[in-house]
Amino acid sequence: MAVIQSSPKPERPGQKAPSTAVRPPAAELVQICQDRYRTAALWRSQLASAPGEKSAASLMEEARRMYHGVLSPQQAKLAEDVAGVKINMIEDRALIAEAWLRDVVLSNMDHLLTVSPTPLPELSESALEDVARQIKDALKARMRTAGYPDLSDEALAVMPAEVRQEIALWLADTARSMKGAALVKQTEMAAAGAKDMERLIHDQLIEAGFRQEFAAFVNDFSYMPYAVLKAPAIEMQMQPVWQRNAWSMQPRRTIGVRRVNPWNLYWAPDCTTAHNGGFIAEIIPTRKDVLMAMAKLHGWNAEAVVNALEEYTMRSPVDWLQRNPDKPTAAQLGWSADQTIDRLHLHGVFSGRELQQYGIGGGIGRTEFVEASVTLVGDHVLQARLPTVAMGGKRPYHVVSFRPSHDHF
Repeated sequence: MAVIQSSPKPERPGQKAPSTAVRPPAAELVQICQDRYRTAALWRSQLASAPGEKSAASLMEEARRMYHGVLSPQQAKLAEDVAGVKINMIEDRALIAEAWLRDVVLSNMDHLLTVSPTPLPELSESALEDVARQIKDALKARMRTAGYPDLSDEALAVMPAEVRQEIALWLADTARSMKGAALVKQTEMAAAGAKDMERLIHDQLIEAGFRQEFAAFVNDFSYMPYAVLKAPAIEMQMQPVWQRNAWSMQPRRTIGVRRVNPWNLYWAPDCTTAHNGGFIAEIIPTRKDVLMAMAKLHGWNAEAVVNALEEYTMRSPVDWLQRNPDKPTAAQLGWSADQTIDRLHLHGVFSGRELQQYGIGGGIGRTEFVEASVTLVGDHVLQARLPTVAMGGKRPYHVVSFRPSHDHF
């Protein structure tokens, strides 16, 4: 028997009926991330390093204007009245500091990173088993030489006390020597493995453009209030691949280090470092082809990527977040192939209920809070995932400043 369901009627004249529309699974996650970004943008525009000082956003804008020689009306008038006067000295000082830092840090390094083996105070279980086997074989040979090939309890009972004492001393010395030799061998193997890992990391960093990214980071450090490096940073690069008797360009995931524009970093009001507090967010300018390539990675929502592409291809303005002053203003309508759109990437604390509505965090209690990362464009969640064990519970951002503060980020 069919049952006809009608919409609830208003209780009072003029009252709207409750909406029966079902919110998309990502709607709440989108709202949370967008609200956090707006909170962080407001906090950065108001945060001052000390009472009476300028906010972080004001200091960055002031540094940008001085570095690029954007003169105030008073400075412009002085430059016109006095010939040969150089008003802007910030860029010259920043370039000197940058050159000195690059020479100190990069020129004297054989490798960009150094990997050392973990100290091994004790042998591994497999190495201990090998040492025990060697000691047993050596003991048998020593007993045969002494005229006691039988190692039974009865044979040992009739053995003279002085012989037993001599063999016991020899056995202790031999065990200590064999264990030390095994530890040295294991340490050498660990050192060789660490060296191979060091060369591999060095090659990956060079391939990912570490020196160029580090140079940009040093440039930020020389004149901005703070500088940011992201590591590990997962990027998509087109690589030549031999397939079906022909070369083709295929996207490949690379892991490296990337400089983050200070204008593109936002943080929660309770952050004292990049690794604590409610969240840290980054705006990542992204082209269409790069976004489509990343949609092929595990954990990315390909349908959401396509929906975002369709929505913003003809939408104006394309910038849906706060504009970066360093980003050139595009006069184009819609998202062209050579234009980037801002992708919001947020690392922060979410409840199990919020993550489960999107479809992840099934083993987490609804009232339990865990760290997760979310990537979105507009109202489209492109990726939401829990951090890997390799990150050690830390966010992939490293922030340095000439004037760090003890009570806030």
